[in-house]
Amino acid sequence: MSQGAQSQGKPRQRVYEVWQGNEKFFCWGYLVAGPNWKASLGTAFLIVAPAAVFLALVAPYLMFEVHAIIMVFSCFLPTLSLIFLFLTACRDPGIIPRQEPDEEYLSGRKSRTKEVFVNNHRVMIRYNDTCHFYQPPRAHHCSVNDNCIERFDHHCPWVGTTIGKRNYRTFLLFIYTSTVLCLYVFGCCLAQLFVKHNELQADADAQGDYGANVWGKTIGQVIPAIVLMAFTFLFFWFVGGLSMFHCYLVGSNQTTYENFRYNHDDRPNPYNMGVFANCYDVWCLPVPASKVNFRAFTDEVQRQPDPMTVTPEAPMHQHISDMEQQYQQDEYNHPSAVQESYASPATNDLRKQGMPGGELVESFGGASAYFSAPTTNQSLQQGHTNAGSYSHMSPAAPAALNGQGNSMPALSRAEEVHLDMPR
Repeated sequence: MSQGAQSQGKPRQRVYEVWQGNEKFFCWGYLVAGPNWKASLGTAFLIVAPAAVFLALVAPYLMFEVHAIIMVFSCFLPTLSLIFLFLTACRDPGIIPRQEPDEEYLSGRKSRTKEVFVNNHRVMIRYNDTCHFYQPPRAHHCSVNDNCIERFDHHCPWVGTTIGKRNYRTFLLFIYTSTVLCLYVFGCCLAQLFVKHNELQADADAQGDYGANVWGKTIGQVIPAIVLMAFTFLFFWFVGGLSMFHCYLVGSNQTTYENFRYNHDDRPNPYNMGVFANCYDVWCLPVPASKVNFRAFTDEVQRQPDPMTVTPEAPMHQHISDMEQQYQQDEYNHPSAVQESYASPATNDLRKQGMPGGELVESFGGASAYFSAPTTNQSLQQGHTNAGSYSHMSPAAPAALNGQGNSMPALSRAEEVHLDMPR
């Protein structure tokens, strides 16, 4: 226990206990759900109830009349669908931690927007007044969860939480397995209808009643199958249509939010890398670690940097720890890059001449950052650099931050940040 907590005699609190968003926490902060988390229980009931009827009244008949493998799939598919449902509903979707407003914001000098370049396409990013940082490309503030989410897709009322970068894959698996489950149950119920009809027709023929119409009797004996066929037929149009729509989104590297907001704009999709690369991006890249340790004690948590800027209030290696771990795990070099430039013509000339005074600071996972023109000691101490928060500090910068050495030449400032940001 920290000395401050001991001296005041107050119990230490964890991050999830004082969380500012609308998320709900279970199992002592290990599970993160949305504010309408009960909706996921309702969705689970819509899976469990028909599956129970199917397992009790349809699957056993087909197991004996057709094949025993039917019972195996009848247990496996609903279980798989429920697993993906709760993996989606109980995971951090990609929350970006909130920041404290800086002096520039409090004085009213903070710019409301910035322009960045993604694959040489201009993208506008906005300053978020609730979370107090410039939202990275594809991030959006969810009004339901009240937090900024990386690669925001949509808020799903059936799952009860926001779908973002960290739970999009399990969401896709949930709707795909639910679609297959609907088709499977419908097909098995239809099979029971015809198998039962053939059985009754054979009994009628054995009794000498050739050509008798036994459909009415058949339907009377398979009423549960008829009800399940109607139920799965209706739900198939919903989950099946959703599955097809997200197949299109994955293939074109779009999110639901981007598709509905920018679909009618006459501009290319800056994130589209081709069908195979887009599918690889969604299905093969490792899921990044959460940027929030909900179990950490509040007195041990350090202030996180703005996702699109960096300040010299703490060593830069602390600023980039979460993003660097993500890139170090990802050896795949994206062809996409986010470029944020404040370069003046003078500094562009410096670059052409070999960037004297500038230095490649750090490179990992295809991401690199350049301090292409030095800044003064005073500006560094005041935190007026806008270099990207995903790279280490150049050898000259620590001396300036620690007050060692003379001020560097007061040239016009320019920073250029190249980022490979997995989506």
